[in-house]
Amino acid sequence: MAQLNAFHAHILEACAQRDLTEPEALRQVKAMGYDGLECDCRQLTKERRQWFDDCGLKVASVYENYDFGYAPREENERQIRRHLERAVSFGAKKVLCVPGFVRKGDDPAAIRRRMAEELCRMVEIARSCGVTVTLEDYDNAASPCSTAMGLWFFLQNVEGLGFTFDTGNFAYSLEDASDGLHLLGPWLCHVHLKDRSRDAAFANSKGDNWLADLSGERMYPCPVGEGWLELEQWTRMLLRGGYRGSFSVEHFGAADQMEALRRSAEHVLGWMAEENAPKA
Repeated sequence: MAQLNAFHAHILEACAQRDLTEPEALRQVKAMGYDGLECDCRQLTKERRQWFDDCGLKVASVYENYDFGYAPREENERQIRRHLERAVSFGAKKVLCVPGFVRKGDDPAAIRRRMAEELCRMVEIARSCGVTVTLEDYDNAASPCSTAMGLWFFLQNVEGLGFTFDTGNFAYSLEDASDGLHLLGPWLCHVHLKDRSRDAAFANSKGDNWLADLSGERMYPCPVGEGWLELEQWTRMLLRGGYRGSFSVEHFGAADQMEALRRSAEHVLGWMAEENAPKA
């Protein structure tokens, strides 16, 4: 059965929300059925490596934010090498690169070309480490990866680059995720299972854990399978189509991360079990 991952950042949020130690929270997540983690490069420490190992949680992917359109090349290379070294040291075979944003008033095409050049260098270094570099559809209009065609540009022009399909981020740009997956499917190698809800019942105590899509409508984080997106359909379709990568549950800002992780795992593992059951 495909590996199910939790975002390590959600576990840190859960620790703050429920007054748990990190090892306690990791053990609870493992007991829910998660086998792996998706981690922020800057949060990876020797102490955490031991905690992850003790719980039997493997690091599936490591993400990092860059400023490829503007930062000096020497600075980019140092950051790339640090990112890849940490990923390798934790056994991750994939990394997610957020390449940066286009500043207001700048030429988007020129910034995209510079980002593509830096990504080519990153993919070259990563290949020598046995790591695949990926990009995801990103929910910010200043990102050159906020639309399917924006991602397509990089995947076409950077040989060896992979696609992380974030099921919830095309909704930000008012695009159909099924269309995005159809266009970018040949590069698919990782999945973020992110659902969205219009229901304010998923608001946190401050009522500020929403993101507005490009139409201005509020989207709240919610457990996978409890929003308006077709998460069950896409998960089953990917499994039936031969996808053998892992799935990472994502709901940054959830009002109760531990409960959201539990309900997400319950839904997703149920779909996976049904798809893997012997057919009559």
